[in-house]
Amino acid sequence: MILRILTCVTVLLMTTSNGWAWGPKGHALVGEIADGQLSPNAKTQVSAILGFTLSESATWLDCVKSVYKKPTGEFVFEESTSHPEWTRPSCIPFMDGGPEIERMQDYVSRNWSNCVYSSGTRGCHESYHFADIAIQRNGYADDRIGAAKHDIVHAANAAIAVLRGMPSPSSFSIKDKKEAIFILAHLIGDMHQPLHVGSVYLDADGKVVDPDAGTYDPATENRGGNDLVTGAGNLHSEWDSIPDYSAAQKTQMVSDARLVPVTAGPADKWIEAWASEGIMNSRLIFADAEYGAKLATGKWPISFEDPALHVQDENQIKRGQLIKAGVRLAQLLNTVWP
Repeated sequence: MILRILTCVTVLLMTTSNGWAWGPKGHALVGEIADGQLSPNAKTQVSAILGFTLSESATWLDCVKSVYKKPTGEFVFEESTSHPEWTRPSCIPFMDGGPEIERMQDYVSRNWSNCVYSSGTRGCHESYHFADIAIQRNGYADDRIGAAKHDIVHAANAAIAVLRGMPSPSSFSIKDKKEAIFILAHLIGDMHQPLHVGSVYLDADGKVVDPDAGTYDPATENRGGNDLVTGAGNLHSEWDSIPDYSAAQKTQMVSDARLVPVTAGPADKWIEAWASEGIMNSRLIFADAEYGAKLATGKWPISFEDPALHVQDENQIKRGQLIKAGVRLAQLLNTVWP
């Protein structure tokens, strides 16, 4: 089965050089692993700039999704009953009603309409979490359908630029290094969930199409698996969820992280390389998938050859990807503050 192949690929990558977005628990775990991999200088710098651990900070970019634009034009942080994961408990450190609330509101106001992406009710900042490159492609490139100047690759590189003392590109407004670390701590986790970088495109009959061949039809887009219906919800949310690891299991993951080597090549090419790796992994995920015709809801049914084995292998893969995301976040920060 193809997911067995993907599991083997993940293990191989962890033992050579170099592959999934997560909910609050997953992002916090990525940050925890990164906290344990920082160089002494990077740890000192991150602590002084943030005032939080990376584990606490890794959820910040989802927390800002609870900032809404009012009809008056005011941006206000509000707890949402429909998305409690954007507030409690992971966002509590930023919800004291003081400077952190003001920072979140200010960040969203500055990153609301500074890109071509707009749904009318949500801001540009939500587009920074993903790219939707077709699984037919061998890697990430700016000129491909699903890439944009405001996507996850450009957003991560913009945050790195700010950490290195340079201005962020005009598609982003990152006012300081604290904001840059908040962004990077989250996006490196997102980048290791392949549905945040790779996507399958489907026609109305559920047939896989290539959006880069001929005329692109926006109706073939499924929003990174959010519009692929599984028995329990949708494929994207299935991959966002992680197992309920025990304290001992987390400790072992932090220990295993020490075995992951630094990514090869120059650091300024790492983000694109990791995105390209994710696209290739998403291709493997979809290799044994079957799709139904598009439903009246605008979504497609998706199924797998062996659902039980799919879930089993999925959890094994998630473990490896969480570890790699934490290691790579630390590797980036260690290059900024060696």
